[in-house]
Amino acid sequence: MCTPSSINLETHTRSHSGKKLFECTVCNKRLTTLSGLDRHISTHGGEKPYKCLLCKKRFCHSLVLQAHERLVHKNKKPHECSYCGKLFTSNSNLKFHVRTHTCAKPHSCRHCSKCFKTRYQLKVHLMKSHDKGTCRHCPERFTSPG
Repeated sequence: MCTPSSINLETHTRSHSGKKLFECTVCNKRLTTLSGLDRHISTHGGEKPYKCLLCKKRFCHSLVLQAHERLVHKNKKPHECSYCGKLFTSNSNLKFHVRTHTCAKPHSCRHCSKCFKTRYQLKVHLMKSHDKGTCRHCPERFTSPG
């Protein structure tokens, strides 16, 4: 990916690394970018300055309003699966769908290297296999941080 500066490249790289350097002071959620933190913090205030002109529903972010308009009012699905031609409203939905064709399991457990299709499946695995301090798949013990 080409970025206009080394700072943009660092920010972009961090989004792939999983490093979450910015923490919400309200709910302690951690985010990878300062702009992401700013967007997240605005959800706590209840402000919804972006109004849909068609149904008057309000949103806290312009991107959420745009997604709403595209999905609800325009029924636009600009993202097409190269395997089967199915159309999707967002690139993230397309990426998730493509895994049904490729059998990709991009989410791996850092404790036992099992792989999962979704973050949710990984989260369930972590709770079931690692929450008690041991992993039935690993010889070493796991101690949770904090």
